[in-house]
Amino acid sequence: MMKNSNSKKLELTFFSNEKKKYNSAISRLLSIEDLQRGSLGKRDDRILQKEADDPFKLFHVQKSYSIIFIPINKMMFSRKIFKDLADFFEQKPVIATPKNQISFFKKEFPSTEVIDVASIKIQDRQLIFYAVDHIMNSPQGNNLSDNSIFIDCFLNIKPANQIENFLTSYETYKDIFMNIFKPVLEDKFKTIFTRLSQKQIR
Repeated sequence: MMKNSNSKKLELTFFSNEKKKYNSAISRLLSIEDLQRGSLGKRDDRILQKEADDPFKLFHVQKSYSIIFIPINKMMFSRKIFKDLADFFEQKPVIATPKNQISFFKKEFPSTEVIDVASIKIQDRQLIFYAVDHIMNSPQGNNLSDNSIFIDCFLNIKPANQIENFLTSYETYKDIFMNIFKPVLEDKFKTIFTRLSQKQIR
């Protein structure tokens, strides 16, 4: 349980910082401190204003860009990502899939243009979004064009030519978190469990 809690806190703070949602990361750490002190939810000044969640703006892309979307077979993920892209960009995304899957995706996305992924031609002011189940599972050494971007249903977005540096940054952050923050968190939770146990005995 502690392992899962640490892993989740690690990912929450890392991705909040990646999206420049610093208040969200700070709030989560403050909640742990308040829990240890027995004051969770009792102080309004510990609740920071939530930042707007608009990760597309981090890449300074224009809404007028044309979009090609390459989905995955996990339709729940693909539908969510497609909707996010369609909501942000002015032009409706074109779906690109292997030729033998075109008919399937035409049924799943009616009134949407579906093309053979092999027919894609690189154009100016065009972005190609590759769906992944999670950004951490994006393929490295992908040799994709500079306008290629990985995206998951949590709106974690990273250009393909930056994915290796991104994964390296995560591992560095993980080492710092596990070696510095994890012992502190475990000590705080042990204190909480001890306090609760003493109350139950009484």
